[in-house]
Amino acid sequence: MKFVYIALCLLPACASAAIVPTVMVGAHANQDGNCDDITDVDDCEADFSALEGDIGTLGIDSQYSKFDEFRYVSDLQIAVHDVENGRTPMITWYPHKVDLTCASYYDIAHQVYDSLLEDQAQALHDVGGPVLIRFAPAMDTDIHECAYSLEAQGDPEAEGAEFVAAWQHIVDKIHETAPNALFIWSPNTHSFAANNGDPVTTWQYYYPGAAYVDWIGSQVYNQGTTKLSIADNLSFQGWYDQASTMGKPLIFSETGAIGPDPQYPPCSNSTSAVPSPQSKWLYSIRANFSDTYPAMKAFVWFDVAAQNNIHCNNYTIRGDGADQFRSLLTRTYFQKKTP
Repeated sequence: MKFVYIALCLLPACASAAIVPTVMVGAHANQDGNCDDITDVDDCEADFSALEGDIGTLGIDSQYSKFDEFRYVSDLQIAVHDVENGRTPMITWYPHKVDLTCASYYDIAHQVYDSLLEDQAQALHDVGGPVLIRFAPAMDTDIHECAYSLEAQGDPEAEGAEFVAAWQHIVDKIHETAPNALFIWSPNTHSFAANNGDPVTTWQYYYPGAAYVDWIGSQVYNQGTTKLSIADNLSFQGWYDQASTMGKPLIFSETGAIGPDPQYPPCSNSTSAVPSPQSKWLYSIRANFSDTYPAMKAFVWFDVAAQNNIHCNNYTIRGDGADQFRSLLTRTYFQKKTP
């Protein structure tokens, strides 16, 4: 008679060993307001290091760049430092230039900026690891300079065609030299769903095609003092329902919620409620990503203080929000470092 022995491990360590790091967690750290763009190397790195010292190790370092702000000769110092330290750099790349004029989608597609793109591709190549590129976020709205306004233009089909041509040309030019550049297409959630969750398909005019997109993202915030979970955002739900069927990893390319008082600067609608909206928002991400939103593979926190008194939008991580972030980062599921 043969006996078969089955080894069982009932220790907590055995259970955690089966969990694979799946979600990349990152931040744009700008607590003091001095990390405005990719050229502020010392300020940006100091803010990011301080944040990691407070909440734990992050997988993505998010920075911002104007269209012509980085070149091969100027070096992507922050991105190189990130790769050397095991992180993934992420660059939000706007179509407005240093002189605040626009690099129009038409001109991009018609090779006006090819020399610049070739130079920038070399800089991206020399980073030495994957770089996430979020070009022209919310291109379907008038939120940012040089992005089309559906209200002003009124023809998303024509606008989308110009954007798609520019996007495809940029990807082709960059990938000639820098195949390590991974492109995040990040429209507004409202091109997928209305506030009540009803589906919208405006995004289809702006989609460059699966061959030109590596990640699909959007910007999802809780801007008020109400304690919400991500499941309460019906526009996000509609975005997820459609985007998760497109065969790409999904990312909150920006997210945030307000933390507990005190607010800096003070907001007229601030709240001392515990838990804070920040804590509730982060808890809902920790609790729901793996089971309810498995296509979500990354989120990037906008760790920036409020600049106005309208939304009380001080997203700096603090108080019970910091506690919740630390708890999230102890889970293996949220410890992926590279795409």
